[in-house]
Amino acid sequence: MGLFNILKPKKSGRQLLLDGISHNADVIERTEGKSRKDAEYLAICTLIDDLSKRPNGRQGYLEVMEILKTRYPEHLNDVITYVGWSTGKLVFKPEFEEALRKRHARSDPQDELVFKNNAGAFEYACKCLNCTISEGDVLPALVKTVDFHTKDGRQSCTLTLVSDEGGREIALCDTLNENVPKLKAGDLVAYKIVGHLPDSKSNISMLSVMGFVVAKLEPVWSPNKGWKVARS
Repeated sequence: MGLFNILKPKKSGRQLLLDGISHNADVIERTEGKSRKDAEYLAICTLIDDLSKRPNGRQGYLEVMEILKTRYPEHLNDVITYVGWSTGKLVFKPEFEEALRKRHARSDPQDELVFKNNAGAFEYACKCLNCTISEGDVLPALVKTVDFHTKDGRQSCTLTLVSDEGGREIALCDTLNENVPKLKAGDLVAYKIVGHLPDSKSNISMLSVMGFVVAKLEPVWSPNKGWKVARS
């Protein structure tokens, strides 16, 4: 099996979006006491809001609309109404707008996308988030192996860094310092880029991107706060 096939996501973009809607409807239903129908509606609207802020989010938005037609047709009219209102294309009477605001009033925890596992969070990041490589940026990655620990407490590991194509290999990577929790294969981590070569867009070059693991992450992401840092 070639490297490209190894790195290719096992799930389609459509399935990732379906998983995101289902997972976050579960969270909203559990934390807010909403009905399943209302929780699904809010999860879909949150996902659309998130995609609207992403450079590559247009395709995801179109896929969400197709999902609505086939899997959640009962929400289609309400979601179209919300999109028109939230983008300023539709203007309603004050009392209707107030009802919309109340329906969408949410606290910070409900703005989080909570994934079942690290692999699901990684796949979502590859599909829906900005994977552009720039010096100083911090991107999510999955730990492949932890090879050894240095005398000063740092850990040496290999990673799969997010990319639009489903992942790219990072070899010979260390943690920034001894404060990063003990890592194992499958952990989701924050990788800070300190340099890259001109060919850094290639998924084949393992040494074209240089950086450090600066934190261990939980599979929880917020449009406002980013990835949630794990404590241990």
